[in-house]
Amino acid sequence: NQRENIIKLISRSRCLLSDKVGSGKTMSIVGAFGTLYLRDTLRWMVVLMPLNAYEKRVWHKDIEKFTSLRAVDLDEIQDVHDFDNYDIILAKHTHIKSEKAELIRMLISDDHTLFCIDEAHAFKNPKSQQTIILKDLMANNKCRWFVTGTVLSKSLEDTYNLLSLLHENCLGNFYQFRYRWCITQEKIIGKNKNGTLKKAYNIVGLKDQDAFLKYIEPLIVTGDSFVSVNFHYIDYVLRKDESDLYRKVADGVEVNPDFEASDWITEVLKDTKPHNDKPMIK
Repeated sequence: NQRENIIKLISRSRCLLSDKVGSGKTMSIVGAFGTLYLRDTLRWMVVLMPLNAYEKRVWHKDIEKFTSLRAVDLDEIQDVHDFDNYDIILAKHTHIKSEKAELIRMLISDDHTLFCIDEAHAFKNPKSQQTIILKDLMANNKCRWFVTGTVLSKSLEDTYNLLSLLHENCLGNFYQFRYRWCITQEKIIGKNKNGTLKKAYNIVGLKDQDAFLKYIEPLIVTGDSFVSVNFHYIDYVLRKDESDLYRKVADGVEVNPDFEASDWITEVLKDTKPHNDKPMIK
């Protein structure tokens, strides 16, 4: 699936990679950038990521393990000339509010720089300060890829906001998007000053999901994000030994909480007290 992601990514200057957690999105991005780097199409990649990933050096580990690309934390860059010694510059979301922001702006304004935003759904609110700052920062950026493990279909409004940040006006304004693509439900939220009812329209689905996905396909690379899950439930009756074990654990909830785990389970399994007629754990 990473190979397929790479093939799709290298043909798109702006793209949202939406795939499930653990599917290797990081290496899909690095592999696609590496391909374009070797073709001399791109020179640098700037990655913006959450603080947790930045501190744990998540991207560093994959880049060092699987590639020969040179990566550096933005905090280690002291001068613009330092960029020449590296291929991938790793930054955290909060860097866009710091004194390093102008370094990011300068580099991503270069036509040979790819700007990648990991966990891009952090910028889904167009009214938040960080999203407004990011939008201004990207004003002259031409090549950008967003990455998210959040299922896009979870909130169509969030999908609209992310795609509009990725590529301005790709879906028109919000009201045009809602009218053209969405099924809405009217909701009374109060009264206007003149006594008329104040109404809101909640998006509850898509008019034609296949048509919508086809329309946004040039901007989206997905794995299993749009798969519909059908749950099948099977009636199951515990065997007597299973039932006895669960009952012992249920009855043992109130056993001395100061016990070590091994002592606690030993005490519970002794089964020296009568069963509770109403188990505390189902």
